[in-house]
Amino acid sequence: VDLGPKPGFGVWEVGITEALYTSMIVFVYLNCAASRGNNPINHPNGFVGLAVGLCHIAGGYATMQISGSVMNPAVAVGLQIADSNDKLHTSWGVEYLPMEILGAFMAVSAYRIVRPKELETAMMYDPSDPALSPPTSARVMAEFIGTFYVVFTKALNNVGKSKAEAWSVAAALAAMQYALRGVSGGHFN
Repeated sequence: VDLGPKPGFGVWEVGITEALYTSMIVFVYLNCAASRGNNPINHPNGFVGLAVGLCHIAGGYATMQISGSVMNPAVAVGLQIADSNDKLHTSWGVEYLPMEILGAFMAVSAYRIVRPKELETAMMYDPSDPALSPPTSARVMAEFIGTFYVVFTKALNNVGKSKAEAWSVAAALAAMQYALRGVSGGHFN
């Protein structure tokens, strides 16, 4: 199993990309699956899997030439276990784990910033109530986060010389639009 920094990259680059793309996956999942705004009672959405899959496409192509695109703590540990019989045994699967956990915490924090009213009891009954609409600060942060992931994906595709750059960037854009359309409209410009 070929884990760890690819030629030309170090531990920090791997850690940063793993943390950020893990946070992207968790952030999109929370916004699409856990958000009452995207899932009114008795009307759940059907795009959670698509949005998370788009995150894997975006991060997979963007980080392939940097870290090997693990982006999931369970996958990292599983690859470590599968690699235990390899003659070139490394500990990179376990070393990815703290950065991916950090990414999950970053995602939860970002979710609470862009959807601050999600825990209010009134939100459980009527997410379309104008009094429960996101504040301006949440809308601005949603635009920042979405734009950051799209631009970061574009930059990493350039660095890694990905042949699927257009697909990767489009996947990042679509995933962020699915996640944040109810907060800011998902314009990211």
